[in-house]
Amino acid sequence: MKNILFLILYLGGGVGLYRWVDFLRPVGEGLNGFYSWVWLDSGSELAIRQFLSFSYASFFYLVWMAIFPEPAKSYVYTVVGSKVVSSFLRSMALFVSCLLILGLVGVGLVKRPYSAFHQYFSLLVTCVLLGGWTIYLKDFFLTAANYMGRKYK
Repeated sequence: MKNILFLILYLGGGVGLYRWVDFLRPVGEGLNGFYSWVWLDSGSELAIRQFLSFSYASFFYLVWMAIFPEPAKSYVYTVVGSKVVSSFLRSMALFVSCLLILGLVGVGLVKRPYSAFHQYFSLLVTCVLLGGWTIYLKDFFLTAANYMGRKYK
């Protein structure tokens, strides 16, 4: 039931954000510059929609994890600095790989004769999965807080 609620709220909020696409033109230009740097240029109009859907998915995951937290588990008794660094590198690698996957989806989406809203909705559905990188970001923050708490006790 929680998963159905997640999808309904996610898609409803994402569709509601579509009217803000025009205000994000400078950010879309920056994302398009990143994609052209890695040869995944799909145009600035689609880059705006990519940014909005990816940032919304990431923010939605963070809010969802704050509202419905997982039960606390103490499976790591000692946290060392290398675990904090490893957790940070894992979350950043997943972030970059999610951006590259989104760029690949955008390159394929540009070639289809879809309307602007249909492109945005397709990206929104794709970003349901790509927003999951924030789970590893949360794990990094918890690991760092646990490390700092144990270090200064």
